[in-house]
Amino acid sequence: MSIRVYSRADLDALAEAEPGGWLWNGLLPRAGIALLAGAPRTGKTRLLALLAAAMTDAVCEGGADLGGRRVELTSGVMLLVAAEHAARDLRDALAAAEHGRDIRQTLVHTVREVDIDDETQAVDLAAEADKLKTDVIAVDPIRRVTRSDESSAQDVSGVARTLRALGAERRLVIVVHHVGHAGRVRGSTDWEAMADTTILVDAVGGDVRLRAEHHGAPPVGLRIRIRHEDGRMTAEEGAGTRTAANTRDDLDAHIVAAVAGCPGVTARELPETVGARGQEVRRRAKALADGGRLRVEAGPRGAQRYYPPAASVCVPRPTVSGE
Repeated sequence: MSIRVYSRADLDALAEAEPGGWLWNGLLPRAGIALLAGAPRTGKTRLLALLAAAMTDAVCEGGADLGGRRVELTSGVMLLVAAEHAARDLRDALAAAEHGRDIRQTLVHTVREVDIDDETQAVDLAAEADKLKTDVIAVDPIRRVTRSDESSAQDVSGVARTLRALGAERRLVIVVHHVGHAGRVRGSTDWEAMADTTILVDAVGGDVRLRAEHHGAPPVGLRIRIRHEDGRMTAEEGAGTRTAANTRDDLDAHIVAAVAGCPGVTARELPETVGARGQEVRRRAKALADGGRLRVEAGPRGAQRYYPPAASVCVPRPTVSGE
């Protein structure tokens, strides 16, 4: 393979040719690699089914909403590499999310088995995506379609090259993976390094909590309430999601909610997450930390990071003889 050197003008042209903006506002970009990582049964596959349904709405209605955030795109086609779940479970999830939309025949196509380490199969998968005019390739999960060692930086680097080729700089590749005991992406740190966006997923009460971290944009926290009723699956905005603040009490409440939805957000990132003026947000966040409603810690290079206050520890009362 020959090396190509890009001039500054070539680089500008290359960047302009890539789709810009958001597919799912603030969470998923239009193109690149997005890592969707969480423990088992935290809602990752359900999110993909709901995203497919929202993509269909975006095509039919010129835009759609998922968890209170806009979904916008062109063709609306998802190619879902579903390598783990039983066909019946996958069908039921898609049917519950579609509830009346015609996504089975037109907009969601499924691959059940593929080995992306096999160059021929990877090329065939990319060709199918091109033929279908696919906006999104979702791989659920990545560990079922590669023999690579997830803890090896060299192996993950090879997987990243294949995923970049699948995206072809014009579509989004969503990679589903698991987290380790510390709550970060399992395996090599190259998983997060390769991704343009990393979304960490966990379950909080009845909500699915998302923390999106981007290479080129501030982090965003979002909580989604997924409801199941009469065979239908729907998603709505959950508690702790950013909304507009009009008074000081509103601002304080939204700062606390934003930190709950996006733990570890820095003082610099917090105004964007809350959606209010930076100086006032930072001033109120400091006051909330002084009052014990937030916890602040020094991160790398002295950056202040905000967290919810530490939960109190419940110590059982000793049992007294005769009680």
